[in-house]
Amino acid sequence: MKNLLYLIPVFLLIVFISKSDYINSALTEQGQPERNNESQLLADNCFQKWKTYDWTLGDSGALAVNHAGFTNGIKNICRAKAELFYEGYKLNPFVLPDSQAEIFPIVFLSSYDEIKNQIRQNLPKLQLI
Repeated sequence: MKNLLYLIPVFLLIVFISKSDYINSALTEQGQPERNNESQLLADNCFQKWKTYDWTLGDSGALAVNHAGFTNGIKNICRAKAELFYEGYKLNPFVLPDSQAEIFPIVFLSSYDEIKNQIRQNLPKLQLI
């Protein structure tokens, strides 16, 4: 009987810990869609702002906004910068008018993940708080 009295608090502690983990995971999952929506909205704003810059390609002077590959690359860059911004990296989540030198080498990378990794490589390391 004495052994049973010692096990009750242990059992209650296990139940409490498992319930708190469940509650924390539910709260995290509920907050994630909001964060994704904010990140997507920021990426969309970045892309719309970039379209106003009238960047041109090469000697032809063709507008970059009319080039499907370039436009898709800018969308990926905006998405990556927005996500990295929300992950806590210190970077401007927008494509700036004078950032052509940093954008042109990565705009045609083959995938979104490659673009995001390339941007991340050139950022300062995250600092734990």
